[in-house]
Amino acid sequence: MKHTLKELHEKAKRTHADIAKEVGISRPFYTQILAGKERPSLPVARRIAQVFRVSLDEIIFGVEVDNINQGGEKKQTYCIGRKR
Repeated sequence: MKHTLKELHEKAKRTHADIAKEVGISRPFYTQILAGKERPSLPVARRIAQVFRVSLDEIIFGVEVDNINQGGEKKQTYCIGRKR
């Protein structure tokens, strides 16, 4: 199942401030990450994955590890809110 960070956030039905506080970043920075204007560092991306209880791959690429074609190519990738 593919999810962008924005979709995960909407599903969680929590405020930007709540998620940002749990991740340990400012609300404006979290909002910029959701909008695709900023990219989180690897440690921040890991904490975001933990908050949403998904893999780091899903946060970074928008795909689960199992969602890979037989040829080894990802079906479609997203990079923290931006379609590649």
